Amino acid sequence: MRSPRSKEERGPSSEDLSVQSADSEFSSTGKSNTFDWIREFALHTRDLICIHNLKGQFLYVNPEPARLLGYSVEELLRIPMRELIPPEFRPQFDEYLEKIARDGETNGLLAVATRTGEKRIWEYNNTLHRPEGAEPVVHGIAHDVTQQKRIEHALRRSEEQIRLFIEHAPAALAMFDREMRYIEVSRRWREENGLGNRDVRGVSHYEVFTEAPERWKEAHRRGLAGEGVRVENDRFEPG
Repeated sequence: MRSPRSKEERGPSSEDLSVQSADSEFSSTGKSNTFDWIREFALHTRDLICIHNLKGQFLYVNPEPARLLGYSVEELLRIPMRELIPPEFRPQFDEYLEKIARDGETNGLLAVATRTGEKRIWEYNNTLHRPEGAEPVVHGIAHDVTQQKRIEHALRRSEEQIRLFIEHAPAALAMFDREMRYIEVSRRWREENGLGNRDVRGVSHYEVFTEAPERWKEAHRRGLAGEGVRVENDRFEPG
């Protein structure tokens, strides 16, 4: 009786050939689909996708960011990148070119101007590529964070206004976080509690007043849990 031939001796089965064919087709189709998806993404995303040289000249720009800046892609490819930077920020752009050439990668914020002169802020993440036999080029992606930075600026202004309000309030006021650490205190608070000019921001109230009675700590816990707590004629005299 002849022993069964091994798979190597028999050669590939029709099932094996079918799997190989499917793998090959998937590989080819997958690469094609991936490329199509990347191309569609670059065409329609508002994020900047670009290639530029170390002289600060665009070699490729996707269309939507160009439109939002008020230019066509063809115009941006002709305009030196430095001319898109508001004059007061151009030294930073020069530093960026030096850094990317030296370090090979960099990220940060960059101010640009639209055709109408409106300032926008881009957060970028760029990498230097050195193709064999060709000049180095920078591959970059940037996201417009103008609105985010405006909100952050407004919040900082609001926080500063609150700080000044508390600082100069004619009453003894203090603001705490959920761990009873000081956020801000008024001058009157410091005077009435014998703190002088001590900066207690970030310090626990119970570290400042180690003799605070337990009933006050319990009231604080209830208040932090959302309960309204009010006690008349209960005075604590710091030691």
